[in-house]
Amino acid sequence: MEAKDKLGSLRSLAQIHRGQFDERHRYEWKIIFTILSFYVLSAALSCKKGTALPTGTWFHWTVWISFITLAALSSVFLAFIHVANHKNISIAENAENAMEPILNGEEHNLDLFSYGNWWPGWKKLFRGRTWAWFWQTVVLLLFALSCAVVITCH
Repeated sequence: MEAKDKLGSLRSLAQIHRGQFDERHRYEWKIIFTILSFYVLSAALSCKKGTALPTGTWFHWTVWISFITLAALSSVFLAFIHVANHKNISIAENAENAMEPILNGEEHNLDLFSYGNWWPGWKKLFRGRTWAWFWQTVVLLLFALSCAVVITCH
């Protein structure tokens, strides 16, 4: 394969993976804002004048369990989005880094699809690489808890 074809392939690969990252990033924020909007609208509707909500213990448990479950499931889904985002960025960067040796006329044996073990695992989650996901989870849980309090204590 000629150097020109290799460069074109690597450029295309980098653009594809950067595009996937951008699209998934927009999707991630749509999910977060939709869930936060659901929590806020639920709390706002429960405070609306003339709204009669059930007062039984079963209703309170249902609200608490459903709000916390939604936050937890959303957090897990967002974690998988972050893993996929990192893979896309790593592949794009590997492709971009592989272009330099080709431009210099050198041979290279770079594995474009090696993205390492960036995800620290659920036990080591708070070590710093997942700060965006961590804060998204904190915000989701805070909204879930505060809106559940508003609904059940109103």
